[in-house]
Amino acid sequence: MNRLEELRKEIDNIDSQISSLLVKRFKKSLDIAEVKANMQKHVYDPDRERLVLENVLREIEDKTFEMYVHDVYKKIIELSKDIQHMRFHEED
Repeated sequence: MNRLEELRKEIDNIDSQISSLLVKRFKKSLDIAEVKANMQKHVYDPDRERLVLENVLREIEDKTFEMYVHDVYKKIIELSKDIQHMRFHEED
């Protein structure tokens, strides 16, 4: 196996871990949607979004990638809200 194949194999393994973790995170978003519905809270919570981003960015050791991680997490948050909205509409 050449160096390129080795690196791609490593990326494939990382991608597998990321996808599993994203599914777990999205399932938790569904759980949160149920709790929010019971509490009659809205899906959108700007303070929580800001806190999530702050917490994630604080953990980044190599700041070279901070902007990219920020953008990825903005998308994850957006998709999580979509999932929560989907759950809210199922209950209508």
